[in-house]
Amino acid sequence: MKIKLIRPFFSMDIYKLFGRLPIKREIRNPLGLMILAGILKKKHDVGIIDGELDGLSIWEIAIKCINSDVVGITCTTPEFKIVDKLVTAIKLYNPSCKVILGGPHPTIVPRECLEANEDIDYIVRYEGERTLPELLGNLKHPKGVKGIAYRDGDNIIVTEDRPLLDDLDQYDADWESVNPTHYLYPFPKEGLVPTANIAGSRGCVFHCRFCTRLFGNKVRFRTPENIADEMKIIKTAYNINHFFFYDECFGLNKEWLVRFMILIAPLDIKFFCMTRANLITENTICRMKRAGLVKVSLGVESGSQEILDREKKGTTLSQYKKAYNILVEYGIETRGSFIFGHPGETHKTARETIEFAKSLKLYRAGFNVMTPYPGIDLLNDEGIEVLSKDYSHYCRWGDSVVRTKELSPEDLKNYQRTATKEFYLSPKVLWYHLKQFLSGEHSWYYYRPLWFALKELFKRRTQ
Repeated sequence: MKIKLIRPFFSMDIYKLFGRLPIKREIRNPLGLMILAGILKKKHDVGIIDGELDGLSIWEIAIKCINSDVVGITCTTPEFKIVDKLVTAIKLYNPSCKVILGGPHPTIVPRECLEANEDIDYIVRYEGERTLPELLGNLKHPKGVKGIAYRDGDNIIVTEDRPLLDDLDQYDADWESVNPTHYLYPFPKEGLVPTANIAGSRGCVFHCRFCTRLFGNKVRFRTPENIADEMKIIKTAYNINHFFFYDECFGLNKEWLVRFMILIAPLDIKFFCMTRANLITENTICRMKRAGLVKVSLGVESGSQEILDREKKGTTLSQYKKAYNILVEYGIETRGSFIFGHPGETHKTARETIEFAKSLKLYRAGFNVMTPYPGIDLLNDEGIEVLSKDYSHYCRWGDSVVRTKELSPEDLKNYQRTATKEFYLSPKVLWYHLKQFLSGEHSWYYYRPLWFALKELFKRRTQ
């Protein structure tokens, strides 16, 4: 079969807080599609269409699918409106092809997706590495395939969940299915550089109520040897020396981490990861630094301990202070993520978040508006009200579809803009970015939040 795996062009329509979309910007390789391509190419003619990388319209993508037997599309919640139109366009040009949706959104609300567009033929739920090949072998008789949804006449059938994978080493990403050197990420003092996005684990043992936890609460690890071998291949074949780890909480298993750091230390690479404050120790960061760690992002979420506890974050404000102090001591660029609009959020707690962000040894930050993705636990909390199911507004930046008892959607958007302005115009953050510029970091993309803050300041002064 001829199969196309698609990532749509989503950034143009969704993420608008910082204004126009730069041509040269952070774009991460479509890791999930690359893994599926590696599996399917053993039996099928498979190609990846990356609309995000190439800036392709839905019609340009649809034309590329004219001769395909099967089209698979990955879809997050804010992308669904784009994917809905894309599916219709593909079927217009190629009515006989089968369209399969996968990814977070159709996994959580498969019935809703099938009801929204009759041109969607099947949905693959959760992990697709085993499910998609089995479905392709049973397109005419899918009843016995676990982990899918489809139509049977006027009925929508959602089959039994498939158990999550237990051996991730079996599933290698197909790096030949894309051009890895085209995927960029900003690294300290280097600007946008070719970066390979990989994952060492799936799942998260924690229970934050604003997270879908799509990969479950049991963390499954690739072996350190398997990941190190992949990194060697990428470095040798494509001369890529920078890596971004997708892991939800990198370094959760200390024994695994020590072994992995020993293996990659000789590679002379640099890497960025996301982890938690309660996993950071001096010993851990020292090891990671020697292996190439240059940047860490923590999900801080709020400057109110009461809100962190309510959200079951499992961290304390003092842990964040300690973690960032350790990171800066070892010369690691620090980043943090924050959310406005938690259940129970007030003007007081929103201000506490802004002040806490400014108090930390933190120099890069993202301030988000709470987004009520389908399936998250806090949807049942009376302290938050969801005002719309128009998923095109579920984008975290520059938009809001929730309100708390005290804060309106406009309040939440204003706090997002205010926080970005105050944080990036604080003296220590301005000084940090000046040092970055003087050291050779001249990428305009890197300074977008700072430019946004300056524009906000100028806007207020001229009003």
